[in-house]
Amino acid sequence: MRVVFSGLALSLAISFHSVVASPASSLTKRAVTCPENFRNVVFNGGVSTQPNWPGRYSFLQGYGINDWIGFTIDQDPKADAVTNEHQLRIVMSPTQVSHAIDIVTSPTAPAYLEYLNEPDSNFNPGIPPTTAEEAAAAVQPLLAADTQTKFLSPAPAYTGSTYLKDFFAACSAKGTPNCLDRFHAISVHAYDADPEKVIQAIEGVHAQFPGKPIWVTESSPVSSPDQGCELSEQGVIDWMNRAVGWAAGSGYVERWFWNSGEDGTVYEGRPEVCNPSLTTLDSKETPLLEAYRALCA
Repeated sequence: MRVVFSGLALSLAISFHSVVASPASSLTKRAVTCPENFRNVVFNGGVSTQPNWPGRYSFLQGYGINDWIGFTIDQDPKADAVTNEHQLRIVMSPTQVSHAIDIVTSPTAPAYLEYLNEPDSNFNPGIPPTTAEEAAAAVQPLLAADTQTKFLSPAPAYTGSTYLKDFFAACSAKGTPNCLDRFHAISVHAYDADPEKVIQAIEGVHAQFPGKPIWVTESSPVSSPDQGCELSEQGVIDWMNRAVGWAAGSGYVERWFWNSGEDGTVYEGRPEVCNPSLTTLDSKETPLLEAYRALCA
């Protein structure tokens, strides 16, 4: 669980592995040709307590942001139709599979649906960990549904584990032959103050599933205030240009969800240190948001 301190509220974000702080080298910024709808954002638990929600998402759209994650299967009744349309909804627990079937077979079925957020961890409040075998058994009715919705794999908290391989093997054995083929993309969470380690983590997942696109559904340099990231504002921009720029040109990373779209200051009282926020508490753009916009040619 990532604890994020912002000016008025304590918000929670999901993360997964330890961060090794390293100074950012001076990187030459250059725009790259990004895949369609490549730039996206994560909104954490406290976003609705911050001013200008859901207008904050509309503001981000003007900077080239496409979709957003809010760690829920349901849409926000306060949001307008466009905001809801661009939400990447997540089946947060196997207990939500029946609800997910109703959603993907409805006339307003979403284009994509992610199945489980960090099921191998206890980072999700009120949701116990789910083993790969349990997840595989629970997903069978969803995969059998008559729908055009494309599914995204579970997003493990620990990218170096065998969770996904175990999940797909069990899923195939439990009634969905070639289960991997039923998922459009592999979801990845990647955090580290060293962008090279994030790149290595993503490359490792790709090596396991070379025929699948990857969606990085959470990433930034830091996931918890106890991890000692000391990057400056320019250091975080350099991190973004290196890691996200590499992903855009990788040929297999289709989408990147930057964490966070709201004011997600990590170190209380030190907003200048390793701050991944794309917007301020009063919904103004940060230099990082300007860099995110400029990243794609």
